[in-house]
Amino acid sequence: MISDIRFKDFEDVLATAGSLADAAEAHGSLCGALCSMSPYKMQDWVNEILPDGAALSDESSAMLERVFTATATSFGEQGMEFEYASSGGMATSNKPAWFSRSWG
Repeated sequence: MISDIRFKDFEDVLATAGSLADAAEAHGSLCGALCSMSPYKMQDWVNEILPDGAALSDESSAMLERVFTATATSFGEQGMEFEYASSGGMATSNKPAWFSRSWG
């Protein structure tokens, strides 16, 4: 569960590894990727947030894996599947909108 992971610990792991993103940005990019790309694997995320050749300790790798797994699991538990909505539906302008089935 993501609430079992301390933000500061996640932040420290990223900083030690020389991350290209801070913890909030790294988690936000993970959430966005899980919503928009399938399949999206942990290594895809690691490649996005860490510089090439970044060395991770076993403990740091385990932390990133816990964040990835907890986040992916929480999305799956909530049934967050996305579908395209035309402007004749829920959109309030002429532009199409993305929305979650669980919201509509």
